[in-house]
Amino acid sequence: MVVADHSPRCILMIATNLKQRMSYQEHIEPGGKAPTRPIFARAPLPQLLQPGGIGFHQTQGFHIYCELRPTSKLKFAENDADALKYVQVIEEFVNHGVQAAGPFNVALLELQENVLHFYKESELTIDSAIEAIQFVFIFTSTLYEELKPDLKDGWDGFASCMAHGPAIIVRHESIGNSSAVSLGPSACRPAKQLLYGKTPAGCVDVPGAWAKALGDRALGDWFTINLRDRESIPFSGRMENANLRTELLERIRAFRADRSRPRISSIAKANRVQASCVQADLDGFAATVEQAFGAGPGAVEKIALGFAKILEFGDFMRRSTPGAVGLPWAGDRAPTLVPNNMWLDFSMRWQNFARGTPESEKRAWAKIFQKVGWAIGACHGETGSNIVMPIDAQGRSFLVATGWPVAVSMDAQNLGKSGDVITHNFDYAELDAPTRSLFSKVHGTEFWKAANVTRDKIREAAIEIGKASSPQAADYSSKYESIQVPRPRPHYQ
Repeated sequence: MVVADHSPRCILMIATNLKQRMSYQEHIEPGGKAPTRPIFARAPLPQLLQPGGIGFHQTQGFHIYCELRPTSKLKFAENDADALKYVQVIEEFVNHGVQAAGPFNVALLELQENVLHFYKESELTIDSAIEAIQFVFIFTSTLYEELKPDLKDGWDGFASCMAHGPAIIVRHESIGNSSAVSLGPSACRPAKQLLYGKTPAGCVDVPGAWAKALGDRALGDWFTINLRDRESIPFSGRMENANLRTELLERIRAFRADRSRPRISSIAKANRVQASCVQADLDGFAATVEQAFGAGPGAVEKIALGFAKILEFGDFMRRSTPGAVGLPWAGDRAPTLVPNNMWLDFSMRWQNFARGTPESEKRAWAKIFQKVGWAIGACHGETGSNIVMPIDAQGRSFLVATGWPVAVSMDAQNLGKSGDVITHNFDYAELDAPTRSLFSKVHGTEFWKAANVTRDKIREAAIEIGKASSPQAADYSSKYESIQVPRPRPHYQ
């Protein structure tokens, strides 16, 4: 069962998320003894997916990404009616997916707003591939029958994409909630295929190499199966399971009809957060991980241990920013809500942390990942309105956020490379003149980009222009004079 939590626990979780945690090294109990903490090490997958699971698991299996496609108006949720509808839809969406996954031994790894990342641990055979596709077929059919009528003109389709291969699944308490992050080409490629809008609605894309075994042929890297047209499915006889579909629909309808379960009945029961959203993506990381898989188990383990340090670094950045809310990592992308218009300050600190100092040479992850860097999309918009809520699924609680800043900052981040900070027209217009001079228009878009922006560059730009910021708003150079950033502690380096 999936429920949204509207108790004071949720508000407390958002208000104190990550900031109040103490690190393993910092937290010393009375009497001088450090508390017993889970050790980040190899662990079986079921253990990682339990509440409080921690460690990493090297595995082979199917990565299955499922994307609900609401219209932009509903996803941006700029008014209370749309915001309420959207969070109710996400609650239903997650429940339907978890219910469909159960009979196929499919686990939910990540909940990324309107995208669910499922995983089925298995060797690649024709039977296991068809079973993975059958899960998606039942999930797709259920959503079109049960959720599409509710969304009406807010529905813009549903699609999935999957691939099979090796991956590292990482679970670390520093993530701040219950996501299990997957690292590896088999996790990265289907996500890119699906999320860049290449998979048609109502379909599932599978690797083109599977087509012949499935009784068809592919013209490219991906083979598209139209799950809404059963006659076109080459193995349609193995897709339909009348008993299973009946049981699933009964469970879903019982869930929807259950008046006793906690539910979001008004926008007041969700949690509106006025903030910018900063999406920090580790550019070049996927290639580094792919190389590690080719180098053997020792290199793979080194990647997992290094990524745990990256997660701890993200926690440090969030704790050192008053009012920040850490959202679930999505692979090597870290979304964070930061108060109001602090997006550029936070982005610069994230990118420039200990850059060019002796401390940077001590960071374990900096030595492992030498050819990577952070690409950041950051937006606030006119209102900075976001809805944040936890959703329970498969025994874990996932923090979900939606709103214009979350959606548009994701679009911005996709346009950048290492060292870039990308923002929207609206936020660019709110910057002072010296800071604007560091940004250039991303051709053919509504976004602006600055490369390797720093405090010194802003000061130099102010001198070059020959004036300070406008009377209406202080520039980032003057703001920096009053910002106090804690020195990095040894275990973050």
